[in-house]
Amino acid sequence: MSGSKKTDQVDVSVGQRIREARIASGLSQTQLANALGVAFQQVQKYETGFNRVAPSRLVVIAKMTGRDVDWFFSDTAGVTRSKSPQRGDAISELAASREGQRLARAFLAVKSAKLRSAFVNLLEGMLA
Repeated sequence: MSGSKKTDQVDVSVGQRIREARIASGLSQTQLANALGVAFQQVQKYETGFNRVAPSRLVVIAKMTGRDVDWFFSDTAGVTRSKSPQRGDAISELAASREGQRLARAFLAVKSAKLRSAFVNLLEGMLA
């Protein structure tokens, strides 16, 4: 076996969904790692697609994040399609940045739907 490992696009896609679900659930990499019985670095490798996630661990991740296991594979059908931007790509990009994570946590902390809507309108207005 060769010394270099090539990441598989399905593993990358599943990893992005793990990250998205973890952040949406308010879990840190350390919290998820502790539940899985692995180091947080292993969770980082899952999220980047560098390491493949065992099915038994994916079941635990699904339970912890309130997702169905098949949700983690819902974007994988498109891995052979063109790289045109999709809604899931924007969410993954947001979740991948520190600022996006801060924004998501702050937004989710706002309990008023009216205030959330006003915030979104403000951001959209700034882009116009």
